[in-house]
Amino acid sequence: MKGRFPQGSASSNYVNRKIPLFPEAEQTAERLAETPEFKQAKNIKVNIDMAQEAVKLQVLKANKTLFVAPSQKSDYLYAKIKLPSSVEEVPLVQQRRIVKMLAGEDTYEELGIDQTEPLDMVVVGCVAVSERGQRIGKGNGYVDLEIAILVNLGVITPKTVIATTVADEQVYSELQADLFQNYDFTVDLIVTPTRVIRVNPRPEPRAVGVQWGLLSSRRLDVVRVLKKLKERLESEGKHIELKGEDTDVESFRKRRTRGSGSAGQQDRRRQPNRRRRSTRNSAAGEGGKSANEQDGNGGGEGGNESGEGGGPRMRRKRRFSRKPRRYSRRDSGDYGSPDGGRTAGEDGGDGQQQQQQQQQRQRPYPNKGSRMRPKAGGHAANGTNGPAGSGNRDHQKQPRPPRQQKPQLPDSVQIRVSNMFSVPFKDFKDELRTRDCYPAKISQSRNGRCLLIFPKRDELVEQAQADELLQKLADMCITVPQKNSAEPKQIKLKFELQPKSKDFGENDATSIASAANRAARRSNDACRKLGVSEVAPSVDGAEQQPAEPLTNVDELVLEVQAATLLAARAAKAASVVTDKVLLESKPAIDAEAAKEQSPDDPDRSKKLLAQVEVLTKAGAEALAAATKAEAAAAVTTVTTTPTATEGAEPQPPPVPAKEQVPAMSSATQEAARAVAAVAYAIAKLFELVPPTQSSVAVASLSTVTRLFRTLLPATTTASTTTNTTTTATTVSS
Repeated sequence: MKGRFPQGSASSNYVNRKIPLFPEAEQTAERLAETPEFKQAKNIKVNIDMAQEAVKLQVLKANKTLFVAPSQKSDYLYAKIKLPSSVEEVPLVQQRRIVKMLAGEDTYEELGIDQTEPLDMVVVGCVAVSERGQRIGKGNGYVDLEIAILVNLGVITPKTVIATTVADEQVYSELQADLFQNYDFTVDLIVTPTRVIRVNPRPEPRAVGVQWGLLSSRRLDVVRVLKKLKERLESEGKHIELKGEDTDVESFRKRRTRGSGSAGQQDRRRQPNRRRRSTRNSAAGEGGKSANEQDGNGGGEGGNESGEGGGPRMRRKRRFSRKPRRYSRRDSGDYGSPDGGRTAGEDGGDGQQQQQQQQQRQRPYPNKGSRMRPKAGGHAANGTNGPAGSGNRDHQKQPRPPRQQKPQLPDSVQIRVSNMFSVPFKDFKDELRTRDCYPAKISQSRNGRCLLIFPKRDELVEQAQADELLQKLADMCITVPQKNSAEPKQIKLKFELQPKSKDFGENDATSIASAANRAARRSNDACRKLGVSEVAPSVDGAEQQPAEPLTNVDELVLEVQAATLLAARAAKAASVVTDKVLLESKPAIDAEAAKEQSPDDPDRSKKLLAQVEVLTKAGAEALAAATKAEAAAAVTTVTTTPTATEGAEPQPPPVPAKEQVPAMSSATQEAARAVAAVAYAIAKLFELVPPTQSSVAVASLSTVTRLFRTLLPATTTASTTTNTTTTATTVSS
């Protein structure tokens, strides 16, 4: 079975270490609401997993009583949701806040073990489930324990239906029996996006009560309602014995911070050679002297800074000892020694200790301030021991492992957010969760803007998904406290769809020709990898390389097809640009033709009319090349097998046959040459008649020739080079 959420994909963020949030969760919740079991139930409890949030909304929509989990680390059994008015009057965004117990204390009521109400249906989440009702959760055992508590209290009766909503890929025909224990409960109703499975025959017993012998005292601290239940049962005379050894799965893991951990971790949080500040009045019984003065380092008899005794202010111990510098002559034998020529007897026996400390502070591989790696044999460049030495072993840094690149999202919907100058990012993310918006990535930037990147959903068109997201994010306001006022400020955020980058500028002839040249280059590279021999000559910027071993054929064929379609779009744009240039340049051309012939250039009008004909012909050839490229890129033979079964995974788009690659490559090269000819003709026309106001931009004639030399005819480039040389000679003379 193919994985629904491959590792590294954007959707895998919603399934790691949790119940999977599958895309069809809302559709599955609607199918559950249509079952007779749901319609007959009045009190329904739904677990806190995100995949079952749509079920909670369906319970409210059906005007049934909704029960959810209580607040974390409380001693209540569950919470009853209370709507302030009818469900039709409450907006959907507010309903999502209410079912998450985020809309205020007046929207829910937490009930203890003495305020129980029987349940008609319990909806849980699953990682995997079998058609026989076997369920696998996250592995912590909290849902099994919750069901056991409800069974002990009589909240779950034999008439209570235990249901689950999962994706089709999470349902198995049967799971291994050795994966389950006697305290694992089974489900009665399994609802997927495409079917409803009723477990028949119903397993007996479906769920058992609390197994106190399998619980430790720590588990009672985590699930605090167990303490209440234990005290109640012991007051009734029942003897309860917990297991002595704590082997439960820990779920509330503490974060590793600088202040937490073992003693070794606390020692490693800062540099080991830093000294702590000495506490005040560390030795009050010795006349008020500080620790420095007791060690013989004080400056006087008293403890204050002025040197007078008896003051309450103590001298603070220095973090680093200040040592006098000793200098020696260059011609002495002690020059350059760590102790400056001192001996152990000269400084009271501390010279050897100071010398050792200074050697520890020296760099392991001194080389004028730069780092040196040890040479082969374990010796550094200065002759001292390298890694094999005991002194340098601690100074060596381990090489950092290569940083893994984050998976890119090829198909995504991007929403641009503005007006976020003083909005706390945490509050913004909380509001996104409230509105059921979970971007795969949030790209922060300056100037009060950020970018929300959502993975593309296969079942929706991109524009429809963008409209749905913009509707959810509409009228979002964040409350921000003000510095000089006690009243908070409401900041309204602005959301808009991020436009995608274009392949070329529609009114820039040079950009259009560059896109066509880029398409021809990609087509040549893919054809060389495919081993297609009939490939056009190398385009500008492409290097002839030996044939590479064949890789994925379908991907390379699709790459050739994409390059052909890009060249076709560029050729169409070149034809449109040609019409614009001819239309805008017509008044200037007519004015030049009506002028008297200049003695310096008597054939100017003829050259101008001839260039107009050249441009018109180039535009027509570009349009014909675009039509040919579109026909060549059309799929005539499908290599993939079409799907005939309903509900199966969507198949990729059809791939052209490998036999179409030479035709596509030839059409791409032809379109690239036609577009380059249009850019050259426009540049030459603008050289003859400089435009006053034109909506079309193009580079100079020499630049166009230099950029697209291999796409233009040899006679054209030779004439351009001759004209440039003649102009340069005239200017120099």
